Amino acid sequence: MDYQSLGTIMMWISPGGEILTDSGSHIEYVISNPAKFGLTREFIERVYFKHSEPLKVEGGAREEIIIELVTKGWIRLRRYPNQYWSINVFRLDDETRTRLHKWAAGILDGILGFKEMDKEMPVRLKCFEDGDLWQIELKDFIENF
Repeated sequence: MDYQSLGTIMMWISPGGEILTDSGSHIEYVISNPAKFGLTREFIERVYFKHSEPLKVEGGAREEIIIELVTKGWIRLRRYPNQYWSINVFRLDDETRTRLHKWAAGILDGILGFKEMDKEMPVRLKCFEDGDLWQIELKDFIENF
C-alpha cells in the first residue's frame, strides 16, 4: 500500500473506537458530519451564533464544540509535521488507554492510508479532566503508557 506523506493529519477516535480522518480541520469535519458526533447542525450553528463567529472559524465556538466532544469521550488527534502528535482526551482511564494503544499500533503499522515512520515522534497528550499534560515518544506510548 502507498502511504501518504505525513504532514499535518487530523483524526478523531470515537467513544466506540472508530478512527476518523479527513484532510480538513477538526471543526470542519464535525460541521460536515454532525450526526457522526451525536450533534445537530442547529446545535453547531447556535454555538457559533453565541460566539458571534461565522461558521467554521477557529475561535471560541470551535473550542466549545471540541471540548463538548472530548468530554463525551471523543479523542482528538493531530500530527504536526516533523514535530509531534497532539492528543486531547477527557480522562485517561483504561478504556481511553486501550483506544489509544490500538491507534498507536495502527499508525505505526499503517492505517487509513497513513503510516508513522518515526517511532520516536513525540506525543503530547492533554487530559481535560485534570489538566495533566503527558509527553512521551510514540514507541514508548505503546509499551509503557
